[in-house]
Amino acid sequence: MTGFEIHFMFRELLAAIDSNPSLTDWIGATATALTFVAAVVALLFARQQVGEAKTARKQTSDLEVARSQPYVVMYTEPSAAAQVLIDLVIKNFGQTAATNIHIDLSPWPRRTRGGGQDQEEDVAVPLVIPVLAPGQEWRTLWDNGLARRETGLADRHEGVVTYEGVRRADGSSTGLSTPIVLDWAIYKTRRWVEVRSVHDAAKALREIQRTVSKWSEGMQGPLSVVTRDGDARDARDTADFDERMAEIDARDADHADLLDMESSAKTTMRVRDSSRAPDDNENL
Repeated sequence: MTGFEIHFMFRELLAAIDSNPSLTDWIGATATALTFVAAVVALLFARQQVGEAKTARKQTSDLEVARSQPYVVMYTEPSAAAQVLIDLVIKNFGQTAATNIHIDLSPWPRRTRGGGQDQEEDVAVPLVIPVLAPGQEWRTLWDNGLARRETGLADRHEGVVTYEGVRRADGSSTGLSTPIVLDWAIYKTRRWVEVRSVHDAAKALREIQRTVSKWSEGMQGPLSVVTRDGDARDARDTADFDERMAEIDARDADHADLLDMESSAKTTMRVRDSSRAPDDNENL
């Protein structure tokens, strides 16, 4: 029912009341009044529904914008090169690109340069990072954990990273921020198992290359190559071992024979002594 129809119905109701109505007129007027009240209630309900629909659409739109916003975090983690090295990382974990990224941190991160407070320097972090795509990161070496323990550098660093995300429907930019808490205390009691990786294989190959590069002809002549017949050497070693064992067994046999001869001689002497003892007693 439109607003014009409601207005026309209201005018007819007033006219019926002013014309000295009969019972039939009163019944008709009452019906008209009830219809008017129902129309007003329906109009109010419809307006409420429209308002709630607008609110729901706005909430849905805000939720979609929030879900699609970037999420930039600054944190630390062990380096892939070595567990004792700690990297400083700025990464976008969101679904859209973050722009105009600023870092505000206190105190500013510092690193050692070989030990001693006179060999410290600030960690170079860009004043502004123009853009970080979803999953993209900016990374740098912060410090060596073993070298840092010998200094008085601060452990805890707090601050905020600010950036811009998806623009609103009216075209205005959305200013976003994420708090920063970096603390070296979590690494002081850490233990780990060293796992060899491709990095270690590449390092070993570089060492081999450095050694091989020294193989060249010099003043003492060309490179010498020594060959070895492993089977012949093993056969000679086995024969020598068997010969030494045979000599040891022969010495042990000779020693056993000597012991047997000594034992037999001692037994014969005891028998002779025992046979002479009665004659001596008789002479007494």
